[in-house]
Amino acid sequence: MHFGNNAYQFKAERLQGCTNSFHASVHGTLTTFYARDGAEN
Repeated sequence: MHFGNNAYQFKAERLQGCTNSFHASVHGTLTTFYARDGAEN
């Protein structure tokens, strides 16, 4: 039971990490896009 809870926690932390890095990459892409768009206008 305790081992199962640890495995679940580990999966949850890995999933959260993947989600955070995904949001970071999307935010970076949008920031770059808007910065480029602002420079052209």
